[in-house]
Amino acid sequence: MTRLKSSGLAAQPSLWWLAAGFALLLGARAQAQETSLSGFSAPKDELAEEKLTGWAKRFEGSSLIFEQSTTPDTLFPGSQLSPIPSYQWWLSLRPRFYFIPDTLSLRVRIDETLEWLNAVDTTLLREPTFGDTWVDLAYNPPEVWGILSTFSLRSIWGTSIAAISAGDVVDIGPRVSLVRDFRLKRGGEVELSVASYGLYHFVTSNTGGTQTSYGCTSTDFDPIDCSQNTGQANPQVSLVTAGNIRYNPIRRLSIDVSYSLLNTWAYGITGGTIATQTGAPLELTASPTDTRLRDFGWFLASVDYEVRRWFSVGVGYYCLRPTLDPDSQYGNPFYSPGNTRIFLTTTFNLDWAYQYLARR
Repeated sequence: MTRLKSSGLAAQPSLWWLAAGFALLLGARAQAQETSLSGFSAPKDELAEEKLTGWAKRFEGSSLIFEQSTTPDTLFPGSQLSPIPSYQWWLSLRPRFYFIPDTLSLRVRIDETLEWLNAVDTTLLREPTFGDTWVDLAYNPPEVWGILSTFSLRSIWGTSIAAISAGDVVDIGPRVSLVRDFRLKRGGEVELSVASYGLYHFVTSNTGGTQTSYGCTSTDFDPIDCSQNTGQANPQVSLVTAGNIRYNPIRRLSIDVSYSLLNTWAYGITGGTIATQTGAPLELTASPTDTRLRDFGWFLASVDYEVRRWFSVGVGYYCLRPTLDPDSQYGNPFYSPGNTRIFLTTTFNLDWAYQYLARR
């Protein structure tokens, strides 16, 4: 599973608030420009047919996401015997640059999370935590049978405090995604997506790894979770497989439902010897039945509305939890105490904001 961890760069949160303020400024100016085109009424339909051009096309898909989330336990404390309140802000900057429009692109993702109410992990209380840095080199071949595909080489660099403390340097592997649209006879559109990627973790030590501490926010097709140093074995190989269904009853409104399987195989534990009271060494060996496999499931559902081409809002719910309960039985994939969150997302499409500004 991919991770959002903290880092020493969190000591510079002013850079993030500057970026957020800049995006808001872009949005305000872009709205003024769009209003001059469509008046004070709702955006006209012809704006939906507008295409990105020039440098805006080079940065197609670039976005800035601001999300607020909380847990059901926070809203309804009586539902848990010992409720743990949580309210988080999540900021994600995701620039893209196309070397060849619609074909070859470089994609970067930088995250930062701020927990306001986490009473358990007080070391992260109201402290901005910087995440790992994602870098994808993506290739989009021509459409085949109506299927849009993306092949990319993904690398996740351990720039967070948790990654540095665990010795996680970089995770590298291939990624592929397939998307197909279907137009319904009665109106509306359905989009089916499948994606998968595998990562090999390059670490400085096989042990001293991380384990999920509390759920983080995510509206992306590639979910994330927050983690802390626990001394467990580091992941060696990760495999993520996800499916998504999106329904657009009207152009600006979308309903999304997705589920992901997140499998991680940890580094194996080598044998060793320890001294006993008798002085004779005792040899320790790893269990031959220990697969080092860790399974997680990720369910996410959201409703999003595109207010403008450069600005959209959404509400949703997700559940991130181990596939098996402590009794080795399959658990409820849609709910788990402490592992579910309700979120409100604001997304700024920086490519469209730039295009509206460029007209002026």
